[in-house]
Amino acid sequence: MTPAVRRTLALALCLGPGAAWAHAPIKGIDDFYNGILHPLFVPAHMIALITLGLLFGQQGAQKLQYAILGFLVSIVAGLIASGLYTPSGMEVPLLLGAMTVGLLVTLDHPLPTWLYWGLALLLGLLLGVDSSFETLRGSARAAALFGSGVGLYLLFLYVLVLAERFGKRQWQRIGLRILGSWAAASAFIVLSLLFAPQKDNQLPQPPAVSQLSDS
Repeated sequence: MTPAVRRTLALALCLGPGAAWAHAPIKGIDDFYNGILHPLFVPAHMIALITLGLLFGQQGAQKLQYAILGFLVSIVAGLIASGLYTPSGMEVPLLLGAMTVGLLVTLDHPLPTWLYWGLALLLGLLLGVDSSFETLRGSARAAALFGSGVGLYLLFLYVLVLAERFGKRQWQRIGLRILGSWAAASAFIVLSLLFAPQKDNQLPQPPAVSQLSDS
């Protein structure tokens, strides 16, 4: 097993178990800061933001500045929707989208502008809708959602800026493509874990006393 494969598997295994508690707030932290940290604890959010940031960074912020603003608008729209009701089932489309974007990063080929717009709007909307806190209500929920929007957009911008900054030379662009392939592989592994059949972990029951006496 190559080092790259080992790192990818380790990343996926670290991310996978977090799905069960990812949307619960961290106790002892302000609701706003809970929202900011929220994307860091949701595997699908992390992978989607990393792949989209890498993809946009490869092409440059100047070229895609309106699509970047569109991403922010779609996040806000998704957050408003998640504030009105509690959605479910967003993790699978997010991982599928992240895997697709990761493969596009690996290709490192210019795409039509409308496709960047479509990816930004789709992923932004899914990320916003999937940022709901089921256990929070009222002003606490609003503060957490606002923090989630800030955290989502800042993390995306950080990855974008780093990808643009370290994507000038040919060997650096190769590194970005490798990161994109790792992210796509991580999304695929997490999807595989989600759809893996659950094994029955129940211990075998001891035989009854009557059965022992008969034998």
